[in-house]
Amino acid sequence: LERMADGVVVVDAYRRLVDANRAAESLLGGARGDLVGRPMVELAPTVDAALAAHAPGTTSRGEVLARRPGRDSADDLAVTVTDITDGAGRNTAHVVLLRDVSERRRTERRLRDLLQEQTHLAEILQQSLRPRTLPEVPGYDLAVRSVPAGRQGQVSGDFYDVHPAGDG
Repeated sequence: LERMADGVVVVDAYRRLVDANRAAESLLGGARGDLVGRPMVELAPTVDAALAAHAPGTTSRGEVLARRPGRDSADDLAVTVTDITDGAGRNTAHVVLLRDVSERRRTERRLRDLLQEQTHLAEILQQSLRPRTLPEVPGYDLAVRSVPAGRQGQVSGDFYDVHPAGDG
């Protein structure tokens, strides 16, 4: 457990920290000796809220924002909670796995922003390629209808063409 990149915490039935590996020490901002016995609500309130919401007999998964001591910004943490039961099947403690997913979240936000920017540029380009007015063709009445090839927000290969509309 000591070599794991993810934080592993054991919490008793009263949600007090019983044990933590090195990665958890880093995420919670203290040495194991300073963390043991302290309520999770003091160490990481959002992780404690995930513990409080945990349904016994299940494995709970979620993501929370947690602020490390001495840092201005919060980290995105994936939290997994699993029960520890005694011989009689009673829940006596929880194992909490903490994974820092901040970089993944930043990358997702950057990709979302980039897609939005690219879609906006494609819309501008698409608008600039459409004729503002239809040409005059003797003997023909021309009309236009634009039906995008892709879903909203999707860059696609729209084009213009002329089709007969039938009699009338």
